[in-house]
Order: sequence, then structure tokens, then C-alpha cells
Amino acid sequence: MSAVPITLDQLERAVENDELSFHYQPFVSLLTGRIAGAEALLRWTPPSGELVLPDRFVPVAEEKGFITEITLHMLPRLLADWFVIDGTDPHAGLSVNISSQDLQSNRVVRLIETAIDREELDPERLGIEVTESSLLQANADVQRHLSALVEMGVTLIMDDYGTGFSSIDTLSQWPFSCIKLDRALISRMETSRKSTRIVAASVRMAHELGLSVVAEGVHSPDCYEFLMRTGCSRAQGNWISPALPLPDLLGFMQQHHSWSALPEGLLYLAQLDHIEWRRMLITAVTRMTFGQGSPSEPLCETPEMDHRRCGLGQWYYGSGQAFSENPAFTRLEPVHRQLHELGSDLLAAAENRASRSLLTHLMQRVSDTSLRVISLLQEMENGAALSGRRSGYQSRLCGPP
Repeated sequence: MSAVPITLDQLERAVENDELSFHYQPFVSLLTGRIAGAEALLRWTPPSGELVLPDRFVPVAEEKGFITEITLHMLPRLLADWFVIDGTDPHAGLSVNISSQDLQSNRVVRLIETAIDREELDPERLGIEVTESSLLQANADVQRHLSALVEMGVTLIMDDYGTGFSSIDTLSQWPFSCIKLDRALISRMETSRKSTRIVAASVRMAHELGLSVVAEGVHSPDCYEFLMRTGCSRAQGNWISPALPLPDLLGFMQQHHSWSALPEGLLYLAQLDHIEWRRMLITAVTRMTFGQGSPSEPLCETPEMDHRRCGLGQWYYGSGQAFSENPAFTRLEPVHRQLHELGSDLLAAAENRASRSLLTHLMQRVSDTSLRVISLLQEMENGAALSGRRSGYQSRLCGPP
């Protein structure tokens, strides 16, 4: 079959004869080092017994307008598989690829919504992967259906990020909460310093936008470690596990594999969050002091003054708890709280047109306290680097540009 073009008649028979199935590729949380779920990948086994991958038949199904019939046929199978996976790990997430043609169909969206209403699907553990290219020609129905699913709690994932022409612009227009770095970009990290920098920059950008990041195509321990250091959220690839039939996936999950996990990448991003918070604070004070106009709201960010809700605070009371045994972690909380109190005092003084000397005094205290925060974060970072969790590790991801 590999040398012969696939026809619509063959695809129709594949559905009629129930020749389609799902294989599942596990993904690992880089925060815990444990399997966090799996991606459902369509497979076709025709009578010849040859396993046909979706990149061979899905484009044909989309071209012939048959992809939605395949999706409607396979969604009940996905629900049945989900029930079995849930019995093995009630916290496992599941992601699935959806075509924009599917999202134009009321039937597909209604089937997903009904499954959620009946609690056959947990929306908070379901990710729908959509490629950017499929959205470029999307109509109002696709936007409405995606928005409805997101409102129900489903995670919208931009698949193949890094391969499109306007990914950043697309991110600004659609309700994505996660991006998946394309396997081609990940694979080039072994030989291209530019690729490693693009990946690291993409993770930082996603963090700024409040998006999580999945990397696919992880093919080596070096690649895994680099992604962990950048602050990537999850990873999948053949080095972790290839896509598996459901029984093999369950056996793999039951083996309780464990990978390296120390979220120092998120610690680095927390430092950037803190620096950005201080920049916004000083900018706000400057505008108040010198009365510089009132730009539109998106161009006039204001710092979050609740120490639990700023970027650093969300890290501290969330993933930062992984560092709770580090003495610097305990010392950080009162210093961080004091910084926010000083920041509030500084904003109030600027708003009340306080004297230049008082503003200078408060700004210096903010600066000194900010340096203490950074010092404690770096103390934790140094401790993580020397903890022995990566003894003997030397990254080879530093190839030629």
C-alpha cells in the first residue's frame, strides 16, 4: 500500500470494517518526572497487516471531505479507551488531534460536549490539538465551537508550533493555553545553537503569555535535560516511549517509570517574572510622577500588588514548592512580602505627589529588597545545580549556529 495512492473508497472501507484504532504516546511532566498522560494518535491497519500512519491517510481524508466521518467514528473508541486509562491513572491527561473541518461540524462538537456533560470526559484533563495552518482558513463556526469547548475547561493546544508563518499572531487571536513545539525544531537542537535558542525563547514567550509548553520528538537524555532547564512543561518522544497500543500503554504506565525532575527551568523563569514586575513598578511610578499621558490599557501594564498572585508568587505557592526543603526558599517568603508592601507604599507616594526625596528613598528600599529576592532565588538555583541530581551531565546541545 505504501507505493499506491490511498483512495476514498479504501478509507470508507476502513471505517466500515473498523480498521482504525488509536495508539498512545505517553508524555512526561518535567515538574514531577512522571507520566502525566498520553496523546491519542490515529493508526490504520488494512487487511494487508501494514500499519499506516496518519500522515499518509489523514491528508487524503481532509482533501476528500471525509475526515469528519472518521472523527465521528473514532470518538466513541476514544471515550472507551479513556475509561480504561482512567482506571489505571485517574489523573492522566489525554490529548487528541482535531481537524478544522471537524470543528466546523456541530456533530463533532456536540459529541464532545455531551461526553463532558455525562462525565465521560474530564475537560480539565482533555487537550485538543489544532495546527496553526488549519486555523488560517477557519470560519466563524470554528471560532464559536472552539470557544465553547474552552469555556467548558478543555485545553486548546497549538500543534506544530514553530513551523507556521504567523504563529505569534495566531496565538493572539485564538484561546490557546498551550503550545506544542514541533519535533523538527526539537530534533535540530543537537546540531544547531540557533535552534536551542529558538526553543528557549519560545518557552519564555509562552511563559509571558501564561501558556504551558509541550515538546514533541524528544530523542535523547540531553534533549530532555535541556528542555527541563528552560522551563518546558511536558515532553514526549521515542526516547521516553513510542506510541503504544492501549494494552501496552497500560503496562507502561503500571511500571511507574521515573525521569529526572527538578524544575530549575521554572525557577529561572520566576527570576525573570520578578525582574519584569520590578520594571512595571518603576514604569508606573515614573508615569505618575511625571504625568505622562494615559496610553491604552494593553500598553500600560500595572504590576500585580498581591504577593501571592504576581508571577513570582504563583511560582512560590505552586511549582516552587519543589524547593521547600531549601533554606533559601523559607527565607524568601517574608522578603517577597516586604517587597510588595514597599511597592504599594511607593505607588501610593507617587499617586499623592510625594516629595522627590521620599520617592528616591522608597525606590532605593525597593531596589535593595529586590536584590535580596534575586539573591535568594539564585541561592536556590545554585543549590539545585549542585544537588547531584544531574551528576556527570554535560549537555551536547551546543552545536554550530
